Amino acid sequence: MLFLVALGLNLPEAVEITRSLAPGVVGGTLLLIVQLAYLPNAVVFAVCYALGPGFAMGVSTVVAPTEVSVGALPALPMLAALPSNGAAPVLSLGALVVPFVAGAIGGVLTQRSAPDVVSEAAPLWGFVCGVTTGLLFAALAGVAGGSLGAQRLSEVGPSAWQVGVVAALEVGVAAAVAAWIANWWYTRKQSRLVAAERVAAPEPRPEPAVPVVELPEDVPVGKGLATVTALRPREEEKVVEEAPEPTVAERRAALRRVRQARRRDRVVERQARREARRELRAQRRADRRAEGGWWRRGRGDEEAEEEMYGITYEAAPDEPERRD
Repeated sequence: MLFLVALGLNLPEAVEITRSLAPGVVGGTLLLIVQLAYLPNAVVFAVCYALGPGFAMGVSTVVAPTEVSVGALPALPMLAALPSNGAAPVLSLGALVVPFVAGAIGGVLTQRSAPDVVSEAAPLWGFVCGVTTGLLFAALAGVAGGSLGAQRLSEVGPSAWQVGVVAALEVGVAAAVAAWIANWWYTRKQSRLVAAERVAAPEPRPEPAVPVVELPEDVPVGKGLATVTALRPREEEKVVEEAPEPTVAERRAALRRVRQARRRDRVVERQARREARRELRAQRRADRRAEGGWWRRGRGDEEAEEEMYGITYEAAPDEPERRD
């Protein structure tokens, strides 16, 4: 977009260069093909300009938002898009916002691809997005640059390492901030939904404890024989009143409890994963020692069959002192 806008603003100069060349039909066709071949280079140069480092169009020249200094150029119509020497055009400075906008979009897309990451990891993944972008544009800048001659045009194109570092920082920082904000908004929304569900469906009230009943000595007791449950009198039954509408303070307290429960669940899950990995490694080491090493795998003895025994306990009515 930056290249096309610059070429459109300087279209009269491009037409004048074409008329001065007077290429004719065949020459005009070849000139158009050459310019289309250089179009990807022009796009990469425009991106490097928007990032800040800019690019060179010859020895001791620079085309950047801070300064424009170019000398005599070949008679190529597409070069009319280059700004004049001196300060950069004010309209072109708006292109400096594009890398930050791209980083913010990349951070949001990164968070959408993994919405359940912890808050500490979301900015890291956003910065990884920026580093990847920096590596990509460093490679493009290295491929797009080169030499167009042996003397003055021996240096054409951007600096690959400068473009990579600046792109990684600008896009990475914007993506990290956007990923953190997007992840915070996602977790906040999920916490509100969980809290609303818990408030809408309150936890059931616990039933009163069943009184302990002393059984006579002649009643046999044992597992699987009998279950004795005391019945409550009718006067102890109470009508459960409808739960009142929760207040704002109660909702906030429920939301805080939900957040604390989520944090505890995450900590417990991490500890469980570490413990499971530790047990798995220990089990693998034990299996390797039992097999006698990797060179003896498949030569071990056949597994011994395991014998299983069943034990049955019965109550002894004639011996009350042995009752459990």
